Amino acid sequence: MQNAWMSRRRRWLTGSGALVLSLALAGCNPITPGEWQASGSDAEVGGYTGQLEIRDLGGGNLQVIRLATLADVTHPDGRAVDTAWTGGAAASSTGQPLLQFKLTRADFVTQVGSLTRGEADKNPLAVTGAVTLGADNALTIHYSADDDPSFSIDESATYLGPTAADPIFTDDDVVAESHPEPPQFIHDFLFQLFATYYVLPDVAPWVPNPEFQRAVHYVEREHTDFQYYRDNPDRLRVVNKVVDAISQAETEIRANAFRATFHDKADYYQDQLSTRFLPSFGMVENRTPSGDPQPDGDSGLWTGEYGWTQAQRYRATGDPQALTDLRKVVRAMMTLMDITGDPQNFARTLRAAGPPLDNWVRGTGDFSDLDWLPGGNNDMGHGLILGLIAGWDALPADDPLRPEIAAHAQGLLSLCEFANPRPSTGCGDPDNPTIFPDGDPGEALIFAGITANDPSQIDAGLAILNNPLLILYADTGGGPIYIYGISDWSGNNLTLVGHITQQWLLARTSDANLNQVWRYASGVAWKTLSTLEMPVHAALAAGLGVLTDPNDQAAATDQAIWGLRSFPFPKHPYPVDHRIRGDWVLSPFPALPWKLDWTTDPGREQGLFGHGVLETSIDNYRWNAGPFDIAAGPVAPDQYPGVDYLFLYWMARSGGLIGASD
Repeated sequence: MQNAWMSRRRRWLTGSGALVLSLALAGCNPITPGEWQASGSDAEVGGYTGQLEIRDLGGGNLQVIRLATLADVTHPDGRAVDTAWTGGAAASSTGQPLLQFKLTRADFVTQVGSLTRGEADKNPLAVTGAVTLGADNALTIHYSADDDPSFSIDESATYLGPTAADPIFTDDDVVAESHPEPPQFIHDFLFQLFATYYVLPDVAPWVPNPEFQRAVHYVEREHTDFQYYRDNPDRLRVVNKVVDAISQAETEIRANAFRATFHDKADYYQDQLSTRFLPSFGMVENRTPSGDPQPDGDSGLWTGEYGWTQAQRYRATGDPQALTDLRKVVRAMMTLMDITGDPQNFARTLRAAGPPLDNWVRGTGDFSDLDWLPGGNNDMGHGLILGLIAGWDALPADDPLRPEIAAHAQGLLSLCEFANPRPSTGCGDPDNPTIFPDGDPGEALIFAGITANDPSQIDAGLAILNNPLLILYADTGGGPIYIYGISDWSGNNLTLVGHITQQWLLARTSDANLNQVWRYASGVAWKTLSTLEMPVHAALAAGLGVLTDPNDQAAATDQAIWGLRSFPFPKHPYPVDHRIRGDWVLSPFPALPWKLDWTTDPGREQGLFGHGVLETSIDNYRWNAGPFDIAAGPVAPDQYPGVDYLFLYWMARSGGLIGASD
């Protein structure tokens, strides 16, 4: 496995001829490396000033960096626009020095206004600067592009002196292999397993592709210009791209994310949740593009996670609004259990009573102003118990909700998802095979025992969780897998929520060994997923201090910090489709193959190159998705809440990775 990060620009070089970096010595007048002050006129974007740097990389190779401040272009919100190009040098057949660049046209946003990316934009624009050398190392350069006759830049550059130790700009957008190349016998087995996938019309054209056949998945890490945006929050810098409305939108996403502090983002998403997305009945909801409330079918999980963030927030700040929101969440969790009228089953989510909709059921009695969605399951159960734990953890000792939490903790023991044994009628099929022990009943018993101060219930729960198979499960990370681009993306998030729940419960028992087992499980889980840039798992593992290798601790901390830096601010509205890039490749393996629906569900297709939060469209919750998604969006502004950001933020805060002023 090639662990070293490589420049993302190298992706353009496979199969199309490498960008020439060496300046031929025979019959040419070589350029002296150094720095120049530049100015000129661009036929498409107008006048500019800037810098040019030519650096000697050794072995006759030269790196060229070109920065420009555009005088006649501004972003729609008024921000100034700069550009940065990185490339190399060559020589023409007559010996004239040439500067060479490749500018991306289609990257990930497909449309802004009436401007769209099409087939002609898939491959980058090759730009050549023909250099005329003058006195005192002055340069006159004419830039042109064979694929675009209208592309024309005339530039004059005055020599300033030799290069400094550090370049004037660094393109820090790189990709890395996320796993080794499959051994031949595994490769052959998987390709035989998915043979019916490869004959699908959308898949078959990719089968001969060498990268498809190699079956190695990459993940991008985009760190370019972080400090630039902290220092220049009123500017955009379009990097190695043509300048138009789409490239400015793509740059805007990164600029908005990088220029904001962690607490600025947290304040924004918190205010949005408290005032827009958390109704009086306490269930986190979305908004339609027109701004009307829109229930979320998985909100039982997200709302429980939101309650956990408010418990951390109240403990850290004492903000009374955190208690207000936490009380709403706790009330919503209890309503999920009460509204069904069935002690064995809880609701999946709630909404304000409205017109008939799909499977929604009108509440009765005290709940006649609400509708509920059947289908409370293992996933929603993770949110249910975490939300109740959050209330018990943070609400004051005299809060009137505490006795109700204790009563509902006992009620958990009757629910299908937490009962031990699981009732034989009225529960449907279990989520997991019955041959594998279920830890959920153990968690519920411990929580019931804690709230009732009943050691016998705690001991009964510990007996369940000490099952050797569950210990083995924890020793292997407690859930996450990543095998050749295949993972249970939503399951990874459930693992995280489950770990937080188990660690809180076990820390309040006498079983220190089991507590340590589940703390260290978070470290194993992150290491399983570490090549995928999963900041929430990184934040939990690093905050717990369970990564014994200092290099792992530093890497997890760094991954968590970059997750916070990169999270969009706000969630952007632009449509995303990675297939518009000329170097995009389909993965040979469908997502979630255990669903056995890869021949009927086009949503199982995924890409070979994974992208972080800066190059995707984020809806209601990011951390249950994978990096290899192909397309997403568009979404309306302020359509989705930021539980996902707050979950990461308060995990990092509570783990001591960041402070209140960061």
